[in-house]
Amino acid sequence: MKKIFTKSKKEKGIKKITRNCIVGYSAGSPRGIHFERMEAILYGLRQTGIQTVHVTSDREIRAFQRAKSHALYSIPSRGQFDDMIPRTWNKKFEQIFSGVLDTFHPRTVMFDGDYPFRGFLNSISLRPEMNRFWIRESILNHKINDLPIDGFDIFDAIIHPSLKRR
Repeated sequence: MKKIFTKSKKEKGIKKITRNCIVGYSAGSPRGIHFERMEAILYGLRQTGIQTVHVTSDREIRAFQRAKSHALYSIPSRGQFDDMIPRTWNKKFEQIFSGVLDTFHPRTVMFDGDYPFRGFLNSISLRPEMNRFWIRESILNHKINDLPIDGFDIFDAIIHPSLKRR
């Protein structure tokens, strides 16, 4: 007789717990624009008592004085590895970023960059309990068909940085 294994009632009802924490990711950018903006946002949030974590692939890290009270993780961009296939880098990024999310269990994740890459999207799509925001001010002229269209649906909101509201 074939046994069918099902999840117990306890496992089905498990709600993933998030903490009063925000993880911000800033993509590499000319003059460190994404990094600076994310630092300013996280600084303001820390003043209200929220724990903040900053993950970046920006090699031009500047003005880190304000970040003394939060963790900063720097992940090398794919361009820093000779001949690395995008799929390989995305998988490696997904593992690293998932580790950060598993460590801090943030209530919110923010992405500041022109477009979210597959490794980032995979990491956050596995965690529907989080709020997910994309700060998008593209200085590059990306065609809409160049962007990961399914990535738009993963985010709760896409915010233009010129929108100012508390």
